[in-house]
Amino acid sequence: MLNKRSYLLFLLLGIFMISSCGKDEKGRLMNEYLSAFLKTNDSVIVFGSADLNTILQKTDYRSDSKLRALLDGQLADFRSAIDTTSPVYFAVEGPIENGKNPKATYLFLDVKSEDSLVAMLTKSGFDFSEEGEMKYHLDGDVAIGVDNDLAIMIGKGGEFDGKQMLISAFERSRGEMSGGKIDAILAQKADIVLGTNLKSLYGTSNTDLSKLDADKQKELKAMVEDSYIQTTFKFETGSATIESKHLFNEDLKRRLFFREEQDPAVLKSLGNGSPSAGMAINLDLSKLESLLSDYSPETLEAIAEKLEINPTLMKVMSGNNLLSNIADGKGGMLLFLDQENFGFGVNMYLGLEAAGREMFPLIEPKIPIGFNYSMTEHGVLGYTMPRYKDTVGGSIDLPEGCGVFGKKGFTAFASLDGIDIRDFGMQGSINALSVVRFLTIELDENGSKIYLQAKDKDQNILKQALGVFMEEIKQKIGNIAV
Repeated sequence: MLNKRSYLLFLLLGIFMISSCGKDEKGRLMNEYLSAFLKTNDSVIVFGSADLNTILQKTDYRSDSKLRALLDGQLADFRSAIDTTSPVYFAVEGPIENGKNPKATYLFLDVKSEDSLVAMLTKSGFDFSEEGEMKYHLDGDVAIGVDNDLAIMIGKGGEFDGKQMLISAFERSRGEMSGGKIDAILAQKADIVLGTNLKSLYGTSNTDLSKLDADKQKELKAMVEDSYIQTTFKFETGSATIESKHLFNEDLKRRLFFREEQDPAVLKSLGNGSPSAGMAINLDLSKLESLLSDYSPETLEAIAEKLEINPTLMKVMSGNNLLSNIADGKGGMLLFLDQENFGFGVNMYLGLEAAGREMFPLIEPKIPIGFNYSMTEHGVLGYTMPRYKDTVGGSIDLPEGCGVFGKKGFTAFASLDGIDIRDFGMQGSINALSVVRFLTIELDENGSKIYLQAKDKDQNILKQALGVFMEEIKQKIGNIAV
């Protein structure tokens, strides 16, 4: 038998997968309820929605007879109680305690029939009480409230007044909507939508930023005011895209330090060959240094300590601008697979300014044995296999689909064509990468994008990933039987 918490998780993953007919007119849409809830809650650091119905349909779970029998049979009763065509909306309050647990998590569910939902949950062992028009259930670190067309579920560690938190959540949800960037984020259509509130993230953080003097904290608060990151997840036939947009205010935009280059110099400085993976940066180190100097000076000190160079000597050689006087902000790394010899080669490049070239002899003794290097026109190239070193008469042959490499502030790629992650004996969700042909990552001042192309271009990437999981589960069950 499932315990109550496991049952709730199972419920939330499944109730939205069964299509249902339209419902009667109601007071508000779910995104409007959440918008109003966020209007008066400064502790929410992440919010958004997950279209679980669409996600589950894209997995094509019904093509597996065991999954079809399990899910269809258990969840058919929810058709009359929950609007399965509406996404689940959520809000996460900070701070993140112990680096992993949020202060509280709220889920907002679209109810078709309050009576049917309460009756169904009561039949499953959930005892409900009443407070005004709200029916609620409290059990340990979970509280559930149902009121007309809205159900709210709260998860919170430790002891808490679940009833009062539910009352407050319902009151907030029926207030004035947030408007502006919050409503724009909640209006996005995707399988998963996330909004990150930088003001709340800073306001609830327990980092060294809280140790800044009053003037610096005031400046930082102004920078993150009305600043958000909008992220959408889209799982499509043959691919998946995770795309973020920076919805920042002008103060924060001015402090960003990413550069772009359509004919990237770093690509011409990383040797030659056909790499399987790589990453590159192109940063305005003067702006980065200014930002760190204003709000995280200890980071610059840590860099100096890491290099193990006398701070006084470093300042004499590099001046007041440690980073920008040593390096030009361009750098990268490539990984070359040597499948014939079951090994790999690594090339690394760092662009240097004049002071960096002068200081390099001080760093040479710290270079690991077996890692070769040579000075180039604009920096230093490190390599483990000489055949990938030559930058004269050779060039980098990027894998298909990875042409963005080096053109933005941060870029990365990995080609898994011809590679099966499962051959490396790994366990768990990482094996889902076995369906990926290649992935790319790009980040600039406007946002970021992660793109994954599947090896099978004719099936939804979620269906392919589910197939890997089901195969792994069946294998484990077979081993247990043996």
